[in-house]
Parts: sequence; structure tokens; C-alpha cells
Amino acid sequence: MMRNKVRKAVYDTWKGNSIPLFKTDSAERQKLEELPATLIPSCKTKYFGERAIRQHIFDSLNEIKRRIRKGVDYTKPRIRKAIAKETTSSVGVTNATTAPAITSHDLTEVQCLKIATAQVSPSCDPSPESQCLNSELSVKSAEVIVLQAFGVHFLKEVTRQQLVRAINNHLPQNAERKALLTAPKTSLLKPLAQGLLAKKIIQINSGADVCDLTRDDILVSGVL
Repeated sequence: MMRNKVRKAVYDTWKGNSIPLFKTDSAERQKLEELPATLIPSCKTKYFGERAIRQHIFDSLNEIKRRIRKGVDYTKPRIRKAIAKETTSSVGVTNATTAPAITSHDLTEVQCLKIATAQVSPSCDPSPESQCLNSELSVKSAEVIVLQAFGVHFLKEVTRQQLVRAINNHLPQNAERKALLTAPKTSLLKPLAQGLLAKKIIQINSGADVCDLTRDDILVSGVL
């Protein structure tokens, strides 16, 4: 996904816990001005142009600042849940092997592994997806999921008709779905977000807070 490439480029350009003051640091300001040009050849699409790339760079920087204020330490690797897989030897004996620890900066690799291994199922340590499907998802987080699914930054960029069309496409046909067709726009967000999660069009990174999701926590792995 193009947004993930932009975000990773930001992480690679400004590492650690110190985001420079671009107004006073001319060298860092030049980096900021040059970064979009380096990303346009690989990231620019019909719906994600130069202006959107620039905006997403700023969004990513602001997100890093917010997380640093919440206590995230970008100088240390953050170990996510190890992913185990089964390998079968030549004699038919199944052995469990554990993948190497993955850091928060290895965003693309985390997402690839997430697509291949995520399963929404109840357990003693429920996944973020199962928490969302069990009504723990906040309206704020639902809005972030829907915005990410549509590839926009603001809810005003998505019409109510687009939300209704997505609900018709991804929610089961029943009385509840029928009632949503006349509901206010904001009331459509949580049911649609849960529907996208149930169909694995949207997936959430392990360890994310489902009451306060950010764009960094969300992976779009299917077609809306």
C-alpha cells in the first residue's frame, strides 16, 4: 500500500525520538522538501497524488510525535508477538519454529506476516480483530478504519451513499442491515468497520488499542 511506503520512508529518514524543528533547521527542512520527490515515482497513483503524499508525510510525523509523548521509545526495538509456523521434516515429524523478533520500524514486513497469519478467533488473549467484533471497538477507531479503507483523511470526503453501498456489499443481508440504510452517517461507521474486519478486508496490528486506533495500526488487505 502506497501510504505504508510513505510512512516507512518517514521512519527511515527521521529515526529515534527527536523530530527536528523544520522552521529553524535548514538541513532537515531540505530533507522534508526533497522527500516527496523521491516517493512520487513509486507511490503516486490516480487517487494518491503529490499533494496526498506530502500530507501523509506530515501525518506520519505528527503520529510519531504523538506516540513519543505517550511513551513510545523509537530508539529501542519494540518486540511484537512472535509468529510460529509448523515445518515438517523429511521423516514426517512436525517441528515448531519461531520467526525472529520484529520491530515497530519494520512496518511492511509486519503487515505481510499479518496477512498470512491473522485469524479472528476467541482465545484467552483475544486479537484486536476479535475485540472489535465483540463490540469493544470505539466509534473513533471505527472512523479511522473506514477512512483508511476508503483511502481518505476526513469523513467529509466519504459520502453517506458510499457508506451505504459498502454496507450493502460487506454486511450480511438481515433486518439490522436494512435498518442501517436509513441511519445517520455517523451511525454507519461502527457496523461497517466491524463488517470489514469480519471479512478481513481490514486487519489490525497486534497490540493495538482498539479504543484508540491510529492509521499505523491498520492494514487494508482487500478491496472495498
